[in-house]
Amino acid sequence: MQIVIAILAFCVIIIIHELGHFTAAKLCGIQVNEFAIGMGPVILRKKGRETNYVIRLLPIGGSVSMEGEQDSSDNPRAFNRKPDICLHNFEYRNDHSKRCQRYTRDYKSANGRR
Repeated sequence: MQIVIAILAFCVIIIIHELGHFTAAKLCGIQVNEFAIGMGPVILRKKGRETNYVIRLLPIGGSVSMEGEQDSSDNPRAFNRKPDICLHNFEYRNDHSKRCQRYTRDYKSANGRR
């Protein structure tokens, strides 16, 4: 029984961790292709609007697969098309958006990026 409780506790920690990646990607406007809990063969799959939600056989990790994360993509919502710092996306909804846009522009130019 203690093993089952330990596995469930570990799964809860994994879910919270992966939800952090998922939430950050969504808030930055990045398309998430798959949200998976576990490793190995798929035992349950649910298709959302643009994200596949997957539970895999072995409860030893998880993953959030984002568009353009592994390969380059022309999708404007791809991971590889977003700036290194997407914090300005969090602040578009308030009065600080111009300051954040300026910060991002200055950061990118200081680091030799477009």
